[in-house]
Amino acid sequence: MRKNKPLILAFAVMTLVSCDKNTVDHSHDPSASLTEPGVWPPVLKGMENVQPLQGSALGAAQESVVDAMRSTVLRNPQVQQALGSQYREFEASLGGDKGDSSALFLFYNYDSNTTVEVAFSADSDVQINSTPASRFQPAEHALEVPLAIDLGRNALLANGHQLNALTGTAMLAFPPVNELPDETNTFYPERVMYVTFGRGNGELPEYSALVNLSTANVTDVRKIN
Repeated sequence: MRKNKPLILAFAVMTLVSCDKNTVDHSHDPSASLTEPGVWPPVLKGMENVQPLQGSALGAAQESVVDAMRSTVLRNPQVQQALGSQYREFEASLGGDKGDSSALFLFYNYDSNTTVEVAFSADSDVQINSTPASRFQPAEHALEVPLAIDLGRNALLANGHQLNALTGTAMLAFPPVNELPDETNTFYPERVMYVTFGRGNGELPEYSALVNLSTANVTDVRKIN
């Protein structure tokens, strides 16, 4: 696969901007340096009207690099196969070490019920790791919450419950400990949210339901308080 030189250049720029002042070796001969001696952040000799890269600009540059990597990752045939047609991205992050020109993406595949981690490096190498949902799932996504609440509300209303003035919340559900098959499978085998409705302000919720986002089914619809 052809290397993406602009991505490598972008990472090189970010590494220069974010490097630690304490790592500068002051034992070098100043005349041999390409940067002005005693100046921080580093400035190339002969450069004029240099403006420092502000935090917001650096953040935008990092996001741009992540976006470019994401676009490449999502075009990869193996990644497409691992994600299927129904998936959501939960996390995207750059390599944690200085000069680490890599990124990690975390997805959930609702069709196969697998958590998919994709590692991408600047040389376009892609590593894919798919984990069954029963072994690991990411925390609830901000876009999953309103969907789960709507499904739970419809199921409760269909059962004759009144939800006037009640506020819904949703979070990732976990099976009861006595229903776990072993110590490695501690999640539901599908994407299940625990939805509650209450008055808020520290009061206990009044209704609850289990919402399966993989199948759009709602179970355990009941009044709890």
